[in-house]
Amino acid sequence: MDKTRWIMRVLGMLLLTVGVQTVVLAQEVTPEVTPEATAEPLPAGAILDFPGAGAYSVQVVQGSADRAYGVYIPESYVARDTPAPLVIVLHGASGNGLLMETQTGFDALADEHGFIVSYPDGIEGFWADGRPGDPRVSAQVSDIAYVRGIILFLSTKLSIDPARVYLVGYSMGGMLALRAGCELADRVTAVASVASTMPEYVVPYCQNSAPIGVAFVIGTDDTSIPWVGQPRQGTGYMSANNSLAYWAAHNGCTDNETMTVLDDTDPADGTRVILSTYSACEGGSAVNLYGVYRGGHTWPSRPSPIGFDAGAVSNDIDATQVIWDFFSGQVR
Repeated sequence: MDKTRWIMRVLGMLLLTVGVQTVVLAQEVTPEVTPEATAEPLPAGAILDFPGAGAYSVQVVQGSADRAYGVYIPESYVARDTPAPLVIVLHGASGNGLLMETQTGFDALADEHGFIVSYPDGIEGFWADGRPGDPRVSAQVSDIAYVRGIILFLSTKLSIDPARVYLVGYSMGGMLALRAGCELADRVTAVASVASTMPEYVVPYCQNSAPIGVAFVIGTDDTSIPWVGQPRQGTGYMSANNSLAYWAAHNGCTDNETMTVLDDTDPADGTRVILSTYSACEGGSAVNLYGVYRGGHTWPSRPSPIGFDAGAVSNDIDATQVIWDFFSGQVR
């Protein structure tokens, strides 16, 4: 590989301010997605350079782009007697990490279960998820390297369990999560995609990747990423059912699909949820599809904090909770 073309230095400036205290750290990563030795996790509850539990922003310069990602360290992390899971939450197109933090409520679950959460920002609100010919997406910056750098950096500052690193994304963020799960399968245990089916253009990145846990939460009335898909000779999106079947085959699942109609806990929302599951898959992985009938391009139980109307929001499941429950059962 041509080092002058592919190796880029990513200098991270971690600005952690508590009162008048500021700590500045440097981060350097390269974009190669290759196996490498993984350092032993820090002792449980360890915090290096962060002043303590709380919410922080890591400011990063990647090439010519200024970038940032939020980090939430709950008080319950400090009390853990084992290394903590890491959950990276990827926003949708035109969004940002702060909106995802506000909408999804992962911080509250982190408080309860003691895991670390990160909320990255895309460049100008978008992700380089592999889609061809999209002028909104920079071809000069690797978001796979960016996500990998977040995992590596936080693993040197906090006690992260390398067997429990998870990615979840909404819409375009879900597409990046799926691609990153394939390219970073040596570091990522499971991914979840809300309001996004499997992109056809991500398939080439997954051809030789190891099995990982995959969960989808998809509305049948989603008009942005349709339930029935948008096939375009390798550049579009699979249907929801084909996304489930693709990952069941990819993960070598040997059981038959199990379908469960979940309780209609809020009849007034006009939705019902059917869970389709494959659980006998290689490496202990599983594949889930929460089909939200009459649901829109939405995050169940979590309406947009800025009032954006993307269709019906189901209250029959809390997407944040069911995703964490899925992740909890996926350990490398």
